[in-house]
Amino acid sequence: FEHVRSVMLSEADVPPVLGAVRSLDAFMSPDNTFISRILVTTAGSEVYEIAAKSGNITLLHEAHFEGELWGLATHPTDPDVFATVGDDKTIRIWSILARRLLRKAIIDCTARSVAWSPDGKFLIVGMGGSADGKRQRKDGAFLILESATLKPLYEGRDSRHWIPDVKFSPNGKSFAVASMDHKIYIYNGETYRLKGTCDRHNSHIREVN
Repeated sequence: FEHVRSVMLSEADVPPVLGAVRSLDAFMSPDNTFISRILVTTAGSEVYEIAAKSGNITLLHEAHFEGELWGLATHPTDPDVFATVGDDKTIRIWSILARRLLRKAIIDCTARSVAWSPDGKFLIVGMGGSADGKRQRKDGAFLILESATLKPLYEGRDSRHWIPDVKFSPNGKSFAVASMDHKIYIYNGETYRLKGTCDRHNSHIREVN
């Protein structure tokens, strides 16, 4: 065998979240004399096509890749767009019509819920939870992001139990964080300060409307 070329997936325009190669397949040239393309799948659920001659790397597909997918929220004004979060510690924005990922960001904890602000400019993510039931270091936290860039704007935490649901009020002036500690935390939608707590429930809060 002759070594022809080495390719680093980390040098792709969109590098993999987890670069370990899970499988690959080669495509021969029309005259069957040389390998023209290589398909590579990664541990991060990415699929890349590599041009054997030039070494160019093209991302064909990417998705969530670990544990469970819990949070899904449709855009309040654009029916083509929705957001998802889960156990792989990423938030992802998708296009339904294009059937592709528009943008993603890595967050430093698992997540169980996500919601848009009424104007679509912001996202709130409810943190924590795990498929195996083990505690996570940010159980009970919530994260506010700018939806256009997925830049984190604020992180708060008043609970120590994971967050099954989050919701903005219709006017965006408040948002609610439902926790597995039997409480609902109400926050100011502009300052993100805690306004009050609903603590009369006698079981886990799974959903809030």
